[in-house]
Amino acid sequence: MKGLKTFRRVFSALFLSTLLTLTSLSNFVSAETEAHRMRVSPAKAELGELIPGKNYTGKFTVENSGSEKIGYKATPSTYTVSDELYTSDFESNTEYNYITKWVTVTPESGDLEPGEKAEVTYTIKVPQDAPSGGQYAAILIQMVEPEQETQNSAVTATKQIGFVIYSSVAGETTKSAKVIENKVPTVRFNPPITASSVVENTGNVHTSASYVLQVYNIFGGEEVYSNEDHPSEALVLPETSRLSTQTWDNAPHLGIFRVKQTVSILDEKSVTEKIVFLCPIWLLFVLLLLIFCVIFWIATRIKTRK
Repeated sequence: MKGLKTFRRVFSALFLSTLLTLTSLSNFVSAETEAHRMRVSPAKAELGELIPGKNYTGKFTVENSGSEKIGYKATPSTYTVSDELYTSDFESNTEYNYITKWVTVTPESGDLEPGEKAEVTYTIKVPQDAPSGGQYAAILIQMVEPEQETQNSAVTATKQIGFVIYSSVAGETTKSAKVIENKVPTVRFNPPITASSVVENTGNVHTSASYVLQVYNIFGGEEVYSNEDHPSEALVLPETSRLSTQTWDNAPHLGIFRVKQTVSILDEKSVTEKIVFLCPIWLLFVLLLLIFCVIFWIATRIKTRK
């Protein structure tokens, strides 16, 4: 009995010690994260059509949103995507990011006190022989902590934010696209209700895809969710495919609904409509067990009568 009490005391002490350590570590990480932060506003620029031989300028703001002084470096970079999920790729070179060589940034670096903002100007000098079609670039803003600036070794960025430039060069452009996939799953074990789609841009300029999700109660046909008034939109770069998922986040855990998704890109339009069963997996097992019991009972009755 005495040994049990001792064990409880040791266990309680260890538990409290671990809890305090985790709390301190959480506060430390939170403080570190808060100390060095920055943001860029706006996050992108859509410049429209560029004319060969002309220059264009734009501006964005870099802000120190942390609690300690930081430095920053602004560097033009290529921009594309690496997969259907549209994972940003700032390294690959394609025919659609020649614009990277046309961009200059002023100032290229600077220091910011907490709460301070700096205005960065970018200039695009479009050459006379610029190829027509979409052109995309990013200006990478790398955060540099003060102690790194004093080191003789190469500067290491602790955080990086990309300001993305979307544009196209006037000339022979092709606008074409298609909807490859438009799916609504018929069974969901947990909310939300979702619908997915894949669109492909087969042209040489970026375009926008539009997504409308509508959900109706199967009993009575009442519309319980719709984003028709404010459809979701996503930019699709040339010669890429993009996967998008639309959701009804406030869906209940149990119900039967009629779900309709409309995907539009340029002149292409795809509509999918299905009955969706929203049922927890444990309830499905209970129903299957109940059905099995009923079948077993009927079979037993029939065998007994024989």
